[in-house]
Amino acid sequence: MLTGCFAAALCLGATAAARLGLRPALPVTIATIAAGTALTVTDLRARRLPDLLIAPIPIVWAATAVATIATHTADATAAVLQAIITGATIAVLSLLLALARAGIGAGDIKLVAVLATVTAWSGLQHLAMFLTLAAGLALLPAVTKLIHTRNLRATIPAGPTLCAAAVIAQLL
Repeated sequence: MLTGCFAAALCLGATAAARLGLRPALPVTIATIAAGTALTVTDLRARRLPDLLIAPIPIVWAATAVATIATHTADATAAVLQAIITGATIAVLSLLLALARAGIGAGDIKLVAVLATVTAWSGLQHLAMFLTLAAGLALLPAVTKLIHTRNLRATIPAGPTLCAAAVIAQLL
């Protein structure tokens, strides 16, 4: 399984490079793919999303955003502020869901906030696609788990679907 995950990550990285070219979104997408692969493996094995594995995504995003603003790319500051506000809003909404006992853990909240920020930076259409894909992709493992266990309280790792949704939204 591990070899397959890393092979898929390499293919996605090559696709991102071909699709995005030298745009500012490329290093962020590559970081999302790399960290997302490690997060997926960890979440499937241990049902955890460690901060150490989430951290590369916002670090690369922040460095790229600062570089983009420094080079005076058109509307860069507005896009960065929009992304930060969007990520904070999604984090608050996720926290409210967690407090309502919706089965969302702290790692899920941090990851969705980071991925919402990253996708919103590319534009609100990418954010809308990310949120739609995350919700849609989450149904597949939920239905599969329900069919196999017949247990409505079974836990489902959210990291893999969140990472997949973010990468797809960034590449489209």
